Amino acid sequence: MESFEPFTILPLDYFTSKNPFSGSRGGFNYKIVPDETFHVLVWYGKKCSAKSEKVAEVDFPLEEESRPLVCAWLDEQYRTYDAWRLERYFRGEE
Repeated sequence: MESFEPFTILPLDYFTSKNPFSGSRGGFNYKIVPDETFHVLVWYGKKCSAKSEKVAEVDFPLEEESRPLVCAWLDEQYRTYDAWRLERYFRGEE
């Protein structure tokens, strides 16, 4: 299986200050919106989250123990994206 660079996120105090965080890897995009939880959403493509269909969303408790869970979830979602992208490529859709 192909190896991917694991996702990392900023320290908890960044999020407890209610700062959102977003990133991308190719056409895979994600945003973490902190409130009472880490609200994490994923979308594909070149458009911003407001103009894109969300592919997946999840909430984790806003606590230090959740940070590695958020990163693991993003890793899993990226693998799903990569499989989707390859399938489209082999069907000639990309």
